[in-house]
Amino acid sequence: MSLLAMIALVVLQSACSGNRVAKSSQEAIEINLSDAKDTLKFTSGIRSIFQDSKGNYWFGSHQEGVCKYDGKTFSYYTTENGLCGNQVITIGEDETGTLWFGTGSGLCSYDGTVFTTATGSSDFPKIRLNNSENSSFVSTATDLWFAGENSNEIIRIDKGRIHKIHYPLRIPAKWNEGDYGITGFSKSNKGGLWIAHYSGVAYFDGNAIQFLNDSTMHFDGESKYMHVRSILEDSKGRLWIGNNGIGVQLKEKDSIIHFSEKFNLFKGEAIRVKSPAGTLMHVFAIHEDSKGNIWFGDRDTGIWRYDGKEMKNFYLDFNLNTQHIWDIYEDRSGNLLFASADRGVFRYNGNGFDRVF
Repeated sequence: MSLLAMIALVVLQSACSGNRVAKSSQEAIEINLSDAKDTLKFTSGIRSIFQDSKGNYWFGSHQEGVCKYDGKTFSYYTTENGLCGNQVITIGEDETGTLWFGTGSGLCSYDGTVFTTATGSSDFPKIRLNNSENSSFVSTATDLWFAGENSNEIIRIDKGRIHKIHYPLRIPAKWNEGDYGITGFSKSNKGGLWIAHYSGVAYFDGNAIQFLNDSTMHFDGESKYMHVRSILEDSKGRLWIGNNGIGVQLKEKDSIIHFSEKFNLFKGEAIRVKSPAGTLMHVFAIHEDSKGNIWFGDRDTGIWRYDGKEMKNFYLDFNLNTQHIWDIYEDRSGNLLFASADRGVFRYNGNGFDRVF
């Protein structure tokens, strides 16, 4: 596997809420999070949270595999059980009820009994730009998206079928191919797909490709430059771009603003050093809750909430070694859950946060 492929798989992170919907003919169990009598044994941090169609909670760790909580017991799965990688970055479920895990070592599925690694076999149809098959590209509420093995390759899971899609990717001479490693996806309400790369964002509708990069944002590529780690198109059609170093960019219709700068939360580019309190500069997670609030998970300064008018900052727990948030997830009961890089899952209680796992 090439260096680019490794990077794309390691940073694979789906921010797309549509990736978390599935249908099931089985009645879902009801789980009260307050009834948990044990907690996660993971010590490396939580990368992903997901509630499946049966009601089970799944927690992907940074280095120790994945855990299922069924309301009574915790079941742990690692590469020794067939999981394709112990760093579980994103979790989704397709319409057949099959679970999919995007890991630092590739993509695999789980049918409730066996883990199957998604390899590049000839069984997987390939859809290329300007091909008549592209009519099947239009995104749906239930399809899933993951990074492929190459810089211009994405994988779509639709009704249990795997499709490899290739789209054109022009790499400027001053950048390495690794700058285009995929870091996230967000579905557009227009049927296309936003694809977050380290060095920018691509919009792909199956027939055309558009880029938002340093040039589009009028960045010089030195004092300010794109380093995208999270992305979300919200219910109003606004595109939120979370960067590692320069904070949040907001695209609304034809205008693009430096959102962190607008709220005085940007204090100068600082990718490799810890940013000061009261800033929003290292954004690894973005989520829109059922009330329309936009939540941001920052590497250094915890959680931020935008209610359409004001920004409010929260800290999970001042006793944690880091306030880094990897994932933000709202379950079917309306619980807003936050994945901590310093182990544990926290729930927002309306004023602060309680650790539930």
